[in-house]
Amino acid sequence: MKLTLGKSLRNFAGATALLALGSCSSVPNTASFTPNESLPPYTQDSYAEYISETRDWLSKNRAFISEDLVAELNANSPFEKRPDHPTNKGILLIHGLADSPYSFHDVADQLVQQGYLVRSLLIPGHGSRPADLMLPEYEDWKLLVEHHAALMKQEVDEIWMGGFSTGANLVTNYALQDDDISGLLLFSPAFKPKSTTMIQLAKWVKEVMPWADAELEDNFIRYNSLPTHGGALYAETFNVVTDRLEGYGEYNKPVFIALAEDDSVVDTDNIRHIFDTQFTHPDSRMVWLGDPIKENPRIDQFPMTLPKQRISTGSHMAPLFSPDNPYYGTNASIRICENGQTPEQQDACLRGAKIWYSHYGYVEDSKIHGRLTYNPYFNEMIGSIYETLGIEDQVASQN
Repeated sequence: MKLTLGKSLRNFAGATALLALGSCSSVPNTASFTPNESLPPYTQDSYAEYISETRDWLSKNRAFISEDLVAELNANSPFEKRPDHPTNKGILLIHGLADSPYSFHDVADQLVQQGYLVRSLLIPGHGSRPADLMLPEYEDWKLLVEHHAALMKQEVDEIWMGGFSTGANLVTNYALQDDDISGLLLFSPAFKPKSTTMIQLAKWVKEVMPWADAELEDNFIRYNSLPTHGGALYAETFNVVTDRLEGYGEYNKPVFIALAEDDSVVDTDNIRHIFDTQFTHPDSRMVWLGDPIKENPRIDQFPMTLPKQRISTGSHMAPLFSPDNPYYGTNASIRICENGQTPEQQDACLRGAKIWYSHYGYVEDSKIHGRLTYNPYFNEMIGSIYETLGIEDQVASQN
């Protein structure tokens, strides 16, 4: 039986629940579902070596799914952007579960213009084929962050860290232990999922249920499918960061958070509470994409019911991408139609019907919805990031 429960963490709980009912997953017979023999190395002596060796490994071991091999390789490879006018400051960026370094190209383009050395990382198990998420352990992910933070410290005097979803968990856990980190940029941080019970069971059921979600791969920027072991690794990231935050108190460095009210993956109330009570630095900023909340000078609020743009709600992935992004923007070449709607609505979306945009699981009988894959307030968000970074007089130029 094929699991058709979606393309991210929110579906792991449902997939695990099916196990209790005696369900099974029929895995497609493609290279994407056979793991490589080993992971690529990630502790090279220099970042240049890391990029070169990772790209070489991916070119030989990725299960390519399109005819544009170069585009696939570029999207899934770690990247560095060096400023024309360096400021001796740097930012290390880490993507989310099942995603790729491509997640941060739009944000990185803005940061490098302000003189920051920007580097991204490829989390072990990603970029090649979904089955490779069966190979790493949490220590691989932890060591990746530690090693590349140390490499960046060799080149800059001021280092920031940024992460999306699971990547936000990894960088936050590290920054809370290293006073050399100047602050954090967090996008849809996955400190706590909406439902934790079934995800916590992942490490116990992965031997009998190796796949939480197994689908044909059609998006070269991220995995559609998720091995159960990948869910277990995510669970470890939020267990570790939650324990760290609970025993920490106030974090005295600036933190930026971008968060959609209708995020279908994470507990947004939990994140707002942490922002209010622990991320208390006066330069910290949150961009809230949703209905109005209690006024707070540190929170920039933007409505997400935008009929003129056919946007019904925000989404987990939307904050990262500019409306101009070629794959995910307003003229996107990639359309995510598996969005928790009826099979008829999904088929119509796939056939190119006019659609509205929302988070996973939002349904209106009269409308066909695909995933919202871009941030209609991207420029405003960049202005808020600049405020967190202490960059003066940049907000107006972004609007």
